[in-house]
Amino acid sequence: MKNSISIILFAVVFSLTAQFVHGQQTFNERSDFYVGYQFVRQNVDIDLRNINQNNFRFNDNTDSHGINVAYTYYMGKKTQPMGLTTEVGVNFAKDDHVLATYMSGMTLKRRGGRVQPFIKAVGGMGTLRLRDQFITLNLNRADTGMAFSVGGGLDIKAGKNTALRLFQVDYLQTQLFSTYQHNVRLGAGVTF
Repeated sequence: MKNSISIILFAVVFSLTAQFVHGQQTFNERSDFYVGYQFVRQNVDIDLRNINQNNFRFNDNTDSHGINVAYTYYMGKKTQPMGLTTEVGVNFAKDDHVLATYMSGMTLKRRGGRVQPFIKAVGGMGTLRLRDQFITLNLNRADTGMAFSVGGGLDIKAGKNTALRLFQVDYLQTQLFSTYQHNVRLGAGVTF
């Protein structure tokens, strides 16, 4: 958990520092900094006794809640729709598992208006830490593997340098413990 918090803090500091590099431009002219809540629904039961077996059923025990931090730098003019995105997400489930993703990719966003729909595709790494309790033993397992996400959402301008992300819906695939997990990720938050 300490590593996840460190990664989030690094992403926040990096994103804010990058804003000052572009000193002659306004804060929101060429970039977006997003912080928001995310919910991840995993559609795979993970059986610690038989990691390689997937049954592809929704499992309420693996539903997780967390935070997503993203920075997007838009190339070209002020209303250029294409941007480079880096994001970090950390989710916690009620059965003490933690899912963290670290991804980068492209975003296409309608910029310059009050209503700003967007789509994005990012890829990178995901880490899943599991804890299972047998009679008197606490077993901890972790795995890191590939992750990618594709989806979109809608931002509504709320001020000169602020927008509300009303929703974001993504398909999130991770490859952990030698299996693919097909997840749905929902989010909402604030973009600066």
